[in-house]
Parts: sequence; structure tokens; C-alpha cells
Amino acid sequence: MAAAATGSPAPLPALDGRVALVTGGSRGIGREVSSQLAALGAGVVINYASDSAKASALAAELNAGTASSRAVAAQADVSDPSAVRTLFDRAEEAFGSPPHIVVACAGLLNPKYPSLGAISARLGE
Repeated sequence: MAAAATGSPAPLPALDGRVALVTGGSRGIGREVSSQLAALGAGVVINYASDSAKASALAAELNAGTASSRAVAAQADVSDPSAVRTLFDRAEEAFGSPPHIVVACAGLLNPKYPSLGAISARLGE
């Protein structure tokens, strides 16, 4: 509330020593979240499903100019519970701690449900 009264935004907290796991972390919103968390000092596990090149490129970008690793890319299908356990293990292996922060940005397609494009809107009916 004090920030609103002064007109300046509240400072973002430093995340040094924290570990963040971002599913779908190499593209779109997940990429921006991964970048912001790394900028705040968190170690970031960038999860991807299939595009290792984008995830590795983002990890390299986030690690550029730093003495220690700030980001790692890790492949996992987050719809598979055993793969998610392995993903958490990868975070601990890379940064010495399980994740403190988990951000779910991965999009899952399930053929059981129709896509938004296949749903007709019937407003006013």
C-alpha cells in the first residue's frame, strides 16, 4: 500500500540462493518468467518438452557474464509423474536445493478435450 501512496512501485525481492523451476520455460511467457527470475538472482531450471535448442540457448544467454551457473535446461514431459520427479532431482543436482519456486507455463494438449478453435461461442442463447 505504501508504494501506491508514493507513486513508485515496490522493489522486487532478491532471490539469491533460491531455485526456480519453470515448466515451458524456454518460450513465450515461460521465457520471460525464466529471464526475470534469473535477473532477480534465482537459479532457474528451464523445462522444455521437445525443443532443446531454444532451452539451451536461453540457459546460455542467462549464464553469459556470470561466474556461476544461473540457469540450466532440462527436458521433461510434465504430464508424466516420474518425469516430474526427475525434473525436481535435476534442480537439486544443478543448484544444491530442491525448487523453492515452481511456475507452470507448460501447455498440454489432451485430445480428450476440444481445442478453443473447435468450440463455437453461442452468446445470448
